[in-house]
Amino acid sequence: EPERATEIQKGPPRATSAPTLHPALLPAPIAQLQPPRGQKGPPRATARAPCASPGSHRSAALAEEAERTPEEAERTPESQLAPSPAPALLPAPPARLQLPPRIPAASRELECDALCKEKTLLRVLRNVKSQLLVVRPDLNVAAFEDVTDQEMQSGKGMHFSIHCYKTTTPLAGMPVAFSVQVENKSYYMCCERESGEMIVRFKEGEVPKEIPGESNIIFFKKTFTSCCSTAFKFEYSMEQGMFLAFEEEGYLRKLILKKLSEDEVDETMKMSLCKFSQNENHNL
Repeated sequence: EPERATEIQKGPPRATSAPTLHPALLPAPIAQLQPPRGQKGPPRATARAPCASPGSHRSAALAEEAERTPEEAERTPESQLAPSPAPALLPAPPARLQLPPRIPAASRELECDALCKEKTLLRVLRNVKSQLLVVRPDLNVAAFEDVTDQEMQSGKGMHFSIHCYKTTTPLAGMPVAFSVQVENKSYYMCCERESGEMIVRFKEGEVPKEIPGESNIIFFKKTFTSCCSTAFKFEYSMEQGMFLAFEEEGYLRKLILKKLSEDEVDETMKMSLCKFSQNENHNL
């Protein structure tokens, strides 16, 4: 019994401290437990909470991505990778304009201003009094006269060639030039300034086929009035508002240039272009 009492007094044995291990025997850190690069380690088990909020799912996915090794990232299918943003579309280069071939300045000037003969008509010029224009170069006179049918058929100084030129400005009227045959010689009508006054003259020579610019032989043929399309008036090309007309001087009705205002109607400027034969009384 004394021994039992001694055991009861002793009580449970006291805990003793664990023996100290040598550092070489301690377990390696977690980083040292990862397999070397190129060797597959044991599969990692991950536990997912049965019910989690969308935020926790995203946090878990980010943590998973951070823990992935480079080898696992290489083995990830391309379909699971986030699509790369599409490259920005570059603006298409502007289309090159095809410019027309360059035309020399001289050619452009000729194209704009040159007059080219288109056709020539044979006519007599008749005024409002049914008189014919007759040219007499020996007297340096052109006047309207009463002419018999026989004289008109002979055509001495009264059969005119009306030279019509192409134009790019039809509103101004058709450009025309006049020439006449007298004793096998050709004379053309022109205008000249003499003592401050414009004079109509007939000079020996031929009408050119092409006129490069302004010319004192060109007149614009215009309808006399909107109500009278068979008669015409002829405006001098180098002086706007100046028209061919006749002026009584003694027993003659001389051919002159006369100024006309816009709203005025002057019968002395009214002329008809008729064929030679009275049986063909058709106007131009």
